[in-house]
Amino acid sequence: MEFVVKNKERTVVMEQPEDKSNCRAGNLRSRVTGCRRIVLLLGVVSAWSCEGGGANSDAPQDEWNDLQAKEGDGSALEADSSRSTQSLTLENQISIGDGYLRTLYAANRDGTPRTIAVAITEAAAKTLPTMPMHDGNTCFDKDGDGLVDPMHECGGGHERVLWFPKLKGLPFKWLMFNWQPIGHGPAMVFDKPHFDVHFFIQDYHLRNAIRTGPCGAVFVNCDDNDKALKPVPDPYNPVGFGRPGAAGRMGNHIADLNAPPLNGGAFEDAFVYGTYDGHITFWETVYATEWLFTAKPTRRCIDIKWAPQVEESGYYPKKTCVSHRSSERDYLFTFEDFAYRAAG
Repeated sequence: MEFVVKNKERTVVMEQPEDKSNCRAGNLRSRVTGCRRIVLLLGVVSAWSCEGGGANSDAPQDEWNDLQAKEGDGSALEADSSRSTQSLTLENQISIGDGYLRTLYAANRDGTPRTIAVAITEAAAKTLPTMPMHDGNTCFDKDGDGLVDPMHECGGGHERVLWFPKLKGLPFKWLMFNWQPIGHGPAMVFDKPHFDVHFFIQDYHLRNAIRTGPCGAVFVNCDDNDKALKPVPDPYNPVGFGRPGAAGRMGNHIADLNAPPLNGGAFEDAFVYGTYDGHITFWETVYATEWLFTAKPTRRCIDIKWAPQVEESGYYPKKTCVSHRSSERDYLFTFEDFAYRAAG
């Protein structure tokens, strides 16, 4: 069976499989198992509901009811148009806690990126996993006793991996989201509970080749730690960025030394570059969850400080923003205001 999905900028014909048992697809573009599409406003997301009602979905009931309420003839979409000038299309979603983490995007008519985004639902934010503190993805048997202590021999918190669409000229391929229940080093910088939102340029399999081990800030192989700390040469090195340190399965992290929290200011939100073997490998935003869940910012942005040149031609964002969307019951993290940069 086929059904047609429409939004303001494109029409997509998708195939609906016969299995109607489950709506939880890791990639909703490739696995639509017995679901029908609901357009949420705000240009927010395209969501999916299972035939037969909310009882067949493992989405939280309040989210399910909210999705059902916005299904229909599109009147809700028009009502929301005054609040939002663009729609976001759902690319991926994955469960965390009792809710969901989602990647979304908006493209221009020529297929170039306008916005790429990550959203975590309030239901997820209220039920984030805390025990164990780490999910076991980034661990190393440091004392050699043949066992891995999840508290003292693991890092990385709780990790989720999602994907972005292959938009024209978009250098970012996939997303790694880390919920850090107790934070991590350096001390007095990122040592409070927070979200790490990594937008990866580096290929997924190359990231996986960065081994865990006893060195670095967070359990990285010693040889790979040396590669991670290898300086990015000019003119690809962002001016004024340095410290914090390398992690297994990630690489090095460098932050703006003249901005909070590196300059002694309060840790609320920050922008970070990731490096490995002398290359910029990811762009990252960091959000202290105590601040985020208390302030619930309507919209707060950071102007991204670019390196003088890039190694890969493409469209890069000038700003990153965070918004709490009460009507959507989520927190949205975006890369916006893209501009084309030719490789130097």
